[in-house]
This record gives sequence, C-alpha cells and structure tokens, in this order.
Amino acid sequence: MEEDRVSQNADADFNGKKVGGAVLAVIILGGLYLGFAPAQINPSIPSKKSAATETITTPTSTPASEPAAAPVAAESKKDYIASTKKIGGKGSPIYYKEFLKNPGKFTDQRLNIRGRIMAIEESDNQTVIQLQITEKLDTIIAHYPGTVKVYDGDWVTVYGEGKGVFEGANRMGASMSWPIIAAKYVVKHASGD
Repeated sequence: MEEDRVSQNADADFNGKKVGGAVLAVIILGGLYLGFAPAQINPSIPSKKSAATETITTPTSTPASEPAAAPVAAESKKDYIASTKKIGGKGSPIYYKEFLKNPGKFTDQRLNIRGRIMAIEESDNQTVIQLQITEKLDTIIAHYPGTVKVYDGDWVTVYGEGKGVFEGANRMGASMSWPIIAAKYVVKHASGD
C-alpha cells in the first residue's frame, strides 16, 4: 500500500450533545444533510458567537509538598497506529457489522478503518469525513480537528478512537445516526490499494 499523505491531529473529545452558538458547517452526503457545529463535536472549540470567556490559571511552579511530574514522551505515529484494532471483514479483530450495530461498545478504543470518502467538509479548521466502508454503502463519520489533503473518492485509512454515534438529519428532516471516530491520523492510499 502506498501512502500519499499522512496527517496528524490532537485528540478530539465527543460528547454527543449539541452546543448552541457555534458556527454551522454543512456537509452534503449523497442526498443527506448533515449539519454540525465544531463545538458540538469538540467542546473545546470556542464558539465565534460566544461573548463569554473563561480564564484558566495554571501554577507556574510545583508546591514543595508535591514532587514534579516526569515529562511524558510523545507517542510516535508508528506506535499509535500499531496500537489500533482493525475494523473489517470476518477475520478482522473487529467485524464491521458489529461496529455499525453497536458503536458505543467501542467508545474510547483505538481503531482503524479503511474506506472511500463519500463526502468531506472543512470548516473552522475542522474536517468531517463520511467514509464508505462497504460496497453496500455502509458509512461512518470521521472527525479530524484540522485540515487534511484528501478529497471525495479518495481511499483512506482512518486511525483514531471510537466516540459512539453522531446524530444528524437528512434533507427531509428525518433523524439519522452514524458511528463516529475521532481521527488522529488520516492516511491516503493509491486508488483502491
């Protein structure tokens, strides 16, 4: 498999609740309308409409009664990818049908899944990808807090953590839900490799 582009991001935090006052990004998904607010997917993203600010004070030194914490080494891309469980066919560690049926079971687990991008939308330095994972058009949502050089129709593997279900509405207003992964890496492959 040839890797054309690798992207990395910071961890994302999904809480599954709508947060008002955020800029609305819209993604058109093959006839589906999926609206999301960046703060809805990652509450640490400030709303552009919010006038309230919060000040967080961090101590500049460690009190004498507490020993200083040892610096934590950053995990390498190779180690992170090796720690993920593959979602795929019947021989894979996680069978894709189980993931689609019960995505909450895999919340906060490190996962990887391969598929073709059906739709992609970037807004406020956030990327949401609808990824087709089967020929039957089964899809998941991947959220990448940053931008990534992939496009509709590209084949990618997403490495990240399961975050349950993302809920939205189709153009007719019906509720829809998709399993969601907080992507740490998005790796583009040559077509279909």
